[in-house]
Amino acid sequence: MINYKLESFNYYSQKFNYEYRSISKRIKDYEIVFIDDFSTDNTKQIIKKSIRSNKRIKYYKNIKKGLGSAIGLGINKSTKKFVCIFMCDNSDDLSDLMKYYKIIHKNNLSFL
Repeated sequence: MINYKLESFNYYSQKFNYEYRSISKRIKDYEIVFIDDFSTDNTKQIIKKSIRSNKRIKYYKNIKKGLGSAIGLGINKSTKKFVCIFMCDNSDDLSDLMKYYKIIHKNNLSFL
């Protein structure tokens, strides 16, 4: 039902692990599409390790650097009805996703 898409450049594991565990406790039908936007740290290893324990996490390496292409790639790779785009720089709050999810379901919306 919900596709939670992240773009990343040098994303760190603590935030990712916290967020995907929080989502999985609250939403049953979800997918996390993680777009690596040319990270130079160990982002790929962190996400690949998480994928081993949660098959709902998908990892893709962006082929054209930049936010626009990362968002486009994530939308194209999404398989759920709704897509929520979050940035990995802490500018988005996971609690917003839960608010949006409730509003969509309560009002039978196609988008928000």
